[in-house]
Amino acid sequence: MYSLNKQFEELKKKIIDKESEICVVGLGQVGLPTALSFVNSGYNVTGVDTNEELINKISNCVSPFQEENLQEFIINAQKSGRFSVSTKVEESVRRSNIIIVCVATILSQYVILFQSVILMKN
Repeated sequence: MYSLNKQFEELKKKIIDKESEICVVGLGQVGLPTALSFVNSGYNVTGVDTNEELINKISNCVSPFQEENLQEFIINAQKSGRFSVSTKVEESVRRSNIIIVCVATILSQYVILFQSVILMKN
């Protein structure tokens, strides 16, 4: 069994080498620009949201809300091959080393999900 320090050092190396898998939960006005910023910095990012209409817009390179240069960032992220979007929260979280939660709703359902995923990884 790995020590916590060993796991931290492995994650730190993945972050420095940009080999970590990042999951951004919630692709609203905070989450989507956050996800795109990480993609723009060279990281692999999965953006996840339960709103299928939002996911469809982003998948089709359509800006879901008004934000300067957002459409351009979405297009560039899609072209890079480092950005994907999904409605499958649990699956996306399981594949990731880093999870960033950007939701304005009650977090209890996500906390339970994250706890179960963490337990499964250990």
